[in-house]
Amino acid sequence: MEKIYRGMQNGAETINANFEEIGGLKVITPTLETGFTKFSDGQAPRLLIVGRSVELQGAIKNSSIIKAGSSITVGTIPKEYAPKGMKDTVNQASSNFEFNLTVDYTGAIKVSRYRDSGFVDMGVDTWITLSSNWLIG
Repeated sequence: MEKIYRGMQNGAETINANFEEIGGLKVITPTLETGFTKFSDGQAPRLLIVGRSVELQGAIKNSSIIKAGSSITVGTIPKEYAPKGMKDTVNQASSNFEFNLTVDYTGAIKVSRYRDSGFVDMGVDTWITLSSNWLIG
């Protein structure tokens, strides 16, 4: 890896070369299950990979009611980018609601425990954020 300094003639090229050396940026679109679509163009779900670092981001919506207390697979990512075990995070949903987001070692993306002060049905077109990160390898 080459050092970058102010006034460097090949600065941009050197930055790109260094970035490629550490693994570059890969962007992968998760496969969504039937009944789930991107929430909007600006929030399309994606997986960002730089070296060993993986970040899931974006938002989706559902086309049918999901019953209270359910755990449902909403999509998948390639297994080679999945965490070694289960990665759980609490994410924001529409209004004051929140839910557990799980990405497991098979690459399954799951939503469960949709709640406000207690478990409730998840209504149609709910804003379901996808925000989690982990290391691989």
